[in-house]
Amino acid sequence: MIRASVSGLLSLLILAAVSPATAGDVSADEVSIATYQAAIKVNSLDEAIAAALANEPQLLAKDSMVGLAEARLKSAKADGRSQIGINGTYGISHAKIGVDGMIPFKDFSDIYPRSLAIAWERRLYDGGASLAKVSEADFNLAAENGEYKNARNQLVVDVVSAYSDVAVAYQGLQFAKDNLTAVERFAHDAGLMFKAGEIPVSEKAGADARLAQAQAQYAGAEAQASMANANLLRLTNRAIENPVFVNKAPQLPASEQHAREFALENHPLLAAGRARVEAAKAMVKAANANYLPQVSAQVRGATIRDQFLPGYKQDEVGAYLNFSMPLYTSGKISSGVSQARYGLEAATRANQATERAINMGISQSYAGFYGAMAQVKAANAALDARLVAMKSVEAEMRVGERPMADVLDAQKNLTEAKMEVAKANAALLVAKYRIVAAMGGDIIN
Repeated sequence: MIRASVSGLLSLLILAAVSPATAGDVSADEVSIATYQAAIKVNSLDEAIAAALANEPQLLAKDSMVGLAEARLKSAKADGRSQIGINGTYGISHAKIGVDGMIPFKDFSDIYPRSLAIAWERRLYDGGASLAKVSEADFNLAAENGEYKNARNQLVVDVVSAYSDVAVAYQGLQFAKDNLTAVERFAHDAGLMFKAGEIPVSEKAGADARLAQAQAQYAGAEAQASMANANLLRLTNRAIENPVFVNKAPQLPASEQHAREFALENHPLLAAGRARVEAAKAMVKAANANYLPQVSAQVRGATIRDQFLPGYKQDEVGAYLNFSMPLYTSGKISSGVSQARYGLEAATRANQATERAINMGISQSYAGFYGAMAQVKAANAALDARLVAMKSVEAEMRVGERPMADVLDAQKNLTEAKMEVAKANAALLVAKYRIVAAMGGDIIN
């Protein structure tokens, strides 16, 4: 019954997620694909992580940024290599041709000027601008790769947290159902006993109140399961079925200090920040290169027909050495250099801020880890106490010293204690993943 209810909720979530009424300009084919993907079930945490890495839009956008950086690097490298091009013209002109005082002007006539040229050109010197632009693109690619790795780690943590929420919510749903079944039986018996005159109306009212509380608890558990499923569906685009909480955590460093040392050397965001600084340095070099002369070699062949008058003909093959150097640009070059230098300052300070943020993140993740361990210890101690209390109340009820209502209260307290243990274990698992993400470790492997 519970599985059917949860499956129904998931179906509603899937339909809402892909409904044409909320899909804007999404095509029917895209909606069909989304529906098919969402209908695919995942069970294990590893399956959920794999689905998120393959489907989460923000991570895919980061991957596209890496592809864009790779394309820009190829473009920068190509800009400094030899270029071969061809160009031509073809037209019609209605002209009156002649030379003042020498050749009398003839009547207007049509001429058809046309030309074709092919040229090879190679930049010989540009003050290092081309190499600087290649370096900039190369470092920007490294930065995008670092940011992608960090985004991937954060996504894994989010999936672990979402999957744990679903697993805990399913346990809570089962606990709430078991409690509701027991209270329904108790309320039913209380009603029969009241009709038979065996108990006063106050006891029957108490049983009805407990039933209402159990029904509310079950409804809350259903809502919690629905919300947890919606969050996991957002990350993975997959429906969850039969989640099983497995305390499978990544290996942690020997100490918090080891985590900090590892992060300083390996964190992908710090690597990205350093790469951004180097890219900014390359931009400064490229901007300064605009002050220097540019020299290029060119070999060109061309043929021209009817350019100025009918019968005009020109064929040429030539080699050229081109030279240019700015003398006055109204401050354009100097302002470009200033922009590049400010960009370098900004990148340097941003990297310093990133390092501080990483140190803070490691401190916070370890604080969360220690807190989660304390919660696990406290929750297990509370569970042991509730088990003892449950056994004691049951024994007293058998000899007539406790009413059934006390047994139900003890059962409810025991159920809540079991839920707290499940929540604490899930929080501890997520805390371990947060440590590895905070230090920039490879969560996937």
